[in-house]
Amino acid sequence: MDSGAGIATAGTIGGHYRVLHALRRRVRLYTPVVLKDRERAYLLEILLTKHPAIARVRAVPELGSVAVQFDPVRITAGSLLVLIDRVLGNLAPRADAVGAPAPAVPSPVIPAVDFSDGHGA
Repeated sequence: MDSGAGIATAGTIGGHYRVLHALRRRVRLYTPVVLKDRERAYLLEILLTKHPAIARVRAVPELGSVAVQFDPVRITAGSLLVLIDRVLGNLAPRADAVGAPAPAVPSPVIPAVDFSDGHGA
C-alpha cells in the first residue's frame, strides 16, 4: 500500500499538473487547466468527488490550485494522480482549438419587406 506521500511528493509533475504539497490523505496541486476558469474548476470538483475514495475536492480557479482529500486505503496516491491527470486531460482545451476562430453564428433571417405600396413617394 502506498503511504500517501511516496509518489505524490511536492514537485511531482504530471501531464496536466504539478504537486505542490502532499500528505497521507491530502494532495494539493497546481494545474493550468482550471486557472482562471471557474466552469472547468467546478466540473473538476464534480467529476473527482464521484470517485468513492475521494472525500473532498476544492478548486481555486484564481490560483489554478486543487486540493484533494482522499482515503489512502481505497486508492493509492499514485493511482489518484493518474486519475486526476486523466480527468484534467479530458477537461483541458484541445490544442487544435487554441487560437482557432469561434464558429460563425448565423445572422437572424430578416424577411424582406416591400415598402412600395404603389402610391409613389
